[in-house]
Amino acid sequence: MVTPARDTVLQQLSKLADGLEAHMAETPLMIAGVGYTGTSLAATVRTVQAAVQRVADAEAELANAVRDSRRTQASNSKLILGAQGLLRSRFLNDSVTLAEFGLEPARVPAPMSNETKLVRAAKARSTREKRGTMSEKKRLTIKGDVRGVTINPVTGSGKKNG
Repeated sequence: MVTPARDTVLQQLSKLADGLEAHMAETPLMIAGVGYTGTSLAATVRTVQAAVQRVADAEAELANAVRDSRRTQASNSKLILGAQGLLRSRFLNDSVTLAEFGLEPARVPAPMSNETKLVRAAKARSTREKRGTMSEKKRLTIKGDVRGVTINPVTGSGKKNG
């Protein structure tokens, strides 16, 4: 995967090596106290260029491998989960056999103490009270009781004369 910045670097390195070989092949050059010829310097530049290109190629290969891995996992996830479920149901709590498949047996919750049960029931009662929820039987026992209301019967046809 060659990014724009990396592409620019690769082009610059290529042009630098080409220019050194074309115009300064046998010219002695002194850089940081070390003597080079244009050809030897071009060879060093091409080595750097090859290293940058190898990184770009490796990143492209990695990106392709990651994409392929994700696709493969996504297309086969239901199959794998189904196989794990089948093995869990087949071997239930046989932890040795399940471990051979890389699975752990289903966890059984620890039994609750009496104190925990009481706290849980009290909390449930409190929640139902605050929400105003009640059972079907209790709801049916509630009857309206209206006092102090006078009912006046309506007589006649309900049409206005006029």
